[in-house]
Amino acid sequence: MQFETHVHRSLLSQVIAGTVTAVSVMYIVPLTPAFMQGSGFTAQESSTLAALLCAVSTLLYALLVPKPPGVMIPGIVPLSLFGAFAANHIPWTHILGIAVCSSAVFALMSVSGLVTRAAAATPFRLKCVVKLAIGYYLIAAAARTAGLLGGGSVLLGLKLTSQSALFLLGTAVLFAVWEFKRSRPIAILIGISVAMVGGLLLGDAELPDKIFAAPELRWISPDISSALRFEYLDEMLTLLAVLIADVVSTFEAKVSPAPDLQEADGSPVHLTRGLTASGAIGAIGPVFGTGTIIVAFEGITGILAGGRTRVCTLVTGLLFVIMVFTAPVTSAVPAFASAVALAFVGYNIAKYPYCDLERDRITRYLELVALAGILCSSIAVALFGCIAAYPLFLWRKGGEERPRAADWIAAAVSLVLLTMVLIEQIS
Repeated sequence: MQFETHVHRSLLSQVIAGTVTAVSVMYIVPLTPAFMQGSGFTAQESSTLAALLCAVSTLLYALLVPKPPGVMIPGIVPLSLFGAFAANHIPWTHILGIAVCSSAVFALMSVSGLVTRAAAATPFRLKCVVKLAIGYYLIAAAARTAGLLGGGSVLLGLKLTSQSALFLLGTAVLFAVWEFKRSRPIAILIGISVAMVGGLLLGDAELPDKIFAAPELRWISPDISSALRFEYLDEMLTLLAVLIADVVSTFEAKVSPAPDLQEADGSPVHLTRGLTASGAIGAIGPVFGTGTIIVAFEGITGILAGGRTRVCTLVTGLLFVIMVFTAPVTSAVPAFASAVALAFVGYNIAKYPYCDLERDRITRYLELVALAGILCSSIAVALFGCIAAYPLFLWRKGGEERPRAADWIAAAVSLVLLTMVLIEQIS
């Protein structure tokens, strides 16, 4: 995959790049309420809280990590896990406690360098398939949010309604606009707007009665002591594994078009600092009642626009501050419209691993395992299944490339976690 980046480190160029990033990722504010239906928040409260947390966490990231520039948002993959946990009758306060603990462990693992070493030791083939699984999962989550796919433990059938049709229309328009390089900074906004306007015409959306309003803020405190029960161990480990895979993948993908943001070995600059900051800041979300905050893949749009310094990140955070006061508008955007952006992000995450990936027989087998997990509506099944199956496929293939002891250990741990997840889903 070839990228074109134009690097200008002037103040104006960084302001423009920060604005491009904010426009590309602002969909998360109206989309968050769709994933917090079990929290007790109203749509306007969820939108306001999401905008505030995006602003605060992004500004903190700017202070802690000089580069690469980025933006922090409530992660859709963690929020989807929250929904799965809630479906198993786990109270929301306990889920928030699980998320706080997982973020704390992630931060400790990052500051010790363990996550960085694990990422470096992960086989390239497996790492790419994990990214592919995350991309597939986000596409499926977007389709479910728009009502195009059925829910439950297995995705069954297509449901073509007016809302799902508008979702497909907005997605098609987004991809079409993306083909014109000059329009890419606003492509996501155009796709969402097309679906929104269609919803207004068909009666599936309503115009807000005002644009600005005083923030309606409310938060729910996590129950950390209850989250430390042994019965929640598999949920905590699942969320931790997803955080590691998601955040590391995002950092690697973000710097792919920018050699000046990479170390000599190709890894992102300041990776350990970025991972540590992501883990520490990530706990802010569940502390106040919403999803774990993570570094967003959409930060790549700012880098493609020339963003290189923390000024880019600061501008993005300040623009989210404005959105705190526009909750009437953001909460009026229907979920099927904001899901347009989520599908596009998932597509790009899934497309990224094919840059340099040699798709041999093992890779295809791992892709099937990942796809099986997505069909079960479970990112945990996809991730743990791939890690558990990798050394088996490698051993069965034979030849010079043989599984390492570390691969077998990771597979054994993943197999135990996979079994726990499947038993919970079946029950």
